[in-house]
Amino acid sequence: MKLKIQNLGVIKSATVDLSKKFTIFCGPNSTGKTYLSYIVYAFYFTSLSRLSKVVKTMIKSIREQSYIELTDVLINEILQSFADDELDNIDEIFGVTQDKASLFTNFKIEAIADEEDYKRIVGMSIDVHTNVQNRTYYFHKAKKSRVLYVETETLQVEKNVRLVSAIEDILLSRRLNSIFRELLMSDAAMLTVERNSIYTFKNELLGYNSRLVEAMQKIDTDENLRELLENNSTHYPMAIRRNLDELSRFINPKSKSEFMQYGEVLEEKLLHGQVSLNENGDVIFTMAEESGKVLPLHISSSIVKTVSSLVLYLKHAIEKGDMILIDEPEINLHPTSQIELSHILSEIVNNGARIAISTHSDYIVREINNMIMAKALVDKGSSEMVAEFGYTTNQLLNKEDVAVYLFMPNDKGQVIVKSSEISEYGFSIPSIDDTIRKQNKVTNTFYEVLKYGE
Repeated sequence: MKLKIQNLGVIKSATVDLSKKFTIFCGPNSTGKTYLSYIVYAFYFTSLSRLSKVVKTMIKSIREQSYIELTDVLINEILQSFADDELDNIDEIFGVTQDKASLFTNFKIEAIADEEDYKRIVGMSIDVHTNVQNRTYYFHKAKKSRVLYVETETLQVEKNVRLVSAIEDILLSRRLNSIFRELLMSDAAMLTVERNSIYTFKNELLGYNSRLVEAMQKIDTDENLRELLENNSTHYPMAIRRNLDELSRFINPKSKSEFMQYGEVLEEKLLHGQVSLNENGDVIFTMAEESGKVLPLHISSSIVKTVSSLVLYLKHAIEKGDMILIDEPEINLHPTSQIELSHILSEIVNNGARIAISTHSDYIVREINNMIMAKALVDKGSSEMVAEFGYTTNQLLNKEDVAVYLFMPNDKGQVIVKSSEISEYGFSIPSIDDTIRKQNKVTNTFYEVLKYGE
């Protein structure tokens, strides 16, 4: 599946392939990497509108012929309806007021299915039902089939046919939304650059909303209420709001994630302790030393603050097929830790999740390249040499599984997002390479002059 983006902030155009296992966004500051990450993340939480043309068409098909044929054309129309939901909720995605949402007036998004999407739909089965008043709709799709059959069972005929029909439309659209989300979508998590603050100041952020509700309850007139909201409303992007909301599911998790082992590896290799939540929902860190000291997050080390959110998601939420977006994973990490994190991210990718990162780190970029080259070397029979450098099979990256997007400013103040070529040698990031080259030139010149004179 691909998303085609136009006129998103400074971004003139971008096309992102969501089917890739490991995606890297690179470019100078203020080139729209976070904006694009927000859009990709929000796409996984879109809904089909019951008022959309494609939903009305499917409901009509259910009533007239009791089945929906899942053609390529219909699938793309459904995907586009999901994408259109982002246009309708751009203020929620970016956490801005309606007047500020006008900044995105020219924003356009197109969702396009690929062969993998068609195969996924054909390969899945569906068996669900929906109760509507005194009628039950049974939805069934067999594996290897492109037909979604809908059987109806009526227990009692209602007198108010028009009202029942309207209610049916609403409930059927909800069921269709859930069916096609299952067929086409996966879950997603986004770890924003604010992840340190979100967990550290969770109580303050949530407490503000409670105080605002209390103040609203004391308001006498609509005018005073409007004034209160305008002066005190606090807006956060969807990704930040969901990070706050999802903390509660980590307090008493009902099940362990398929990726729990990778959360534990992060704790062992990078944090040297355990991240968890206490009964109040506060993130705490238990040191691995014999003392086993328990520290609240705000007095834990910076790396604990930065990595704790990824640990919690891996231990309690992420499933195969899910997307994890990480804005600047290198924050607060020593180069050695950045390299170790790169290895763990590659293992997560090779175990079935997908990862997208935006980064300025040459250490992470070079290590991803190393893992691409290591895979090419293993394929050519050099497994022993690769193993000598400490790489395991599960850390190696196939170049076909990696996508790199370069955010390139033009002379018109716009940014064009281009896909970088990836070979068996990896890829290059000009914005990083040029900076390192210039710095090395200065360093070498100064060294030579100091040592040998002009």
